Amino acid sequence: MKIMISLLASIAFTLNMNSQSDHEFIFSLHFQDYFDNDTVSFHINDRKVFQHEILDSDKSVGITDFTYTAYKKGDTIVIYRNKTRESTWVISEKATLSFTILINDVKTIIPVDLKRGTFLGIEKGIDGQVLLNQATRAFFYD
Repeated sequence: MKIMISLLASIAFTLNMNSQSDHEFIFSLHFQDYFDNDTVSFHINDRKVFQHEILDSDKSVGITDFTYTAYKKGDTIVIYRNKTRESTWVISEKATLSFTILINDVKTIIPVDLKRGTFLGIEKGIDGQVLLNQATRAFFYD
């Protein structure tokens, strides 16, 4: 129930931010399934978003409480975790997007092509491999 309320709040926040003309939605990112007391650090284009956080996936719905939304405002990217601003930095129009994830000190770099979808999910596979899920519509967690 707590996860569903958090997801609804995140969706409402996304819709609200999308309606503001000075913010352009870039992507939504959810840390999804198979995290089990894992120590995780996460960077976007070598910029720290969070470091040494413990992630646990809710086994009934397959998501953690780490949900991020990125917006562009002028030449700045603003990253929010739920409604809290986490990071702000100036971007280059030519910059490619990549995620760097350290799970229990194992580093994975994932290039991201937003043409494949702006709704992103990072999942720790059963074998420990990091997977990127991409969709053109918001994920639905049941």
